[in-house]
Amino acid sequence: MQRTLGMTRLACCLLLVALSACSRDEPPPEPPPEEVIEEPEEPEEEPEYLQIRQVFGLPLPPEITDVRRAPNFFEAGTKLRMEEIEGFFRSRLVDYEFVWVGPNMLQIIGLRSTMPKIFVMRKSRMGPRRVRYVPQASPVTDQHQQQEQAKQQPYEPPKPGDKIERKLSDGRELAPGAVYGQPYTPKPGD
Repeated sequence: MQRTLGMTRLACCLLLVALSACSRDEPPPEPPPEEVIEEPEEPEEEPEYLQIRQVFGLPLPPEITDVRRAPNFFEAGTKLRMEEIEGFFRSRLVDYEFVWVGPNMLQIIGLRSTMPKIFVMRKSRMGPRRVRYVPQASPVTDQHQQQEQAKQQPYEPPKPGDKIERKLSDGRELAPGAVYGQPYTPKPGD
């Protein structure tokens, strides 16, 4: 125990001497220059629009330069020529019609009314090409229209004792004399 106490006092004294030596105005000795190891630069992350490959279920052409988004369309700029864009979509889209509207605009229209439309346009012969995707609204009938139809033809479930009035395509009754809620036995010969 005595020996440990003595070692502790000796360590404290050496520490005080070292601290007092550092308080002089002399600058501390410079450490030897270390070799600088250059770390390889990490490649910058691709912009978000380069990671997008599909819009409304349709493919985006390669070499995208920028994108614009809105609730009712998606537009992308590309470096491809108009003919290359047409070839790209023709090789990937089956149920679409390709319509050239002048030399600077191509419309790609789905054969079904619910399929998105694609417009490929450019401002001038050598200008930037823009590809605009426009989703089509699904054919949902108006809710007010549905309510009006329901009012005109209300459905009332049959009540026990009501006569069953169903007819075949040739006009004959399906079950002549049948009544809801009662067992039915066809007449002989029916």
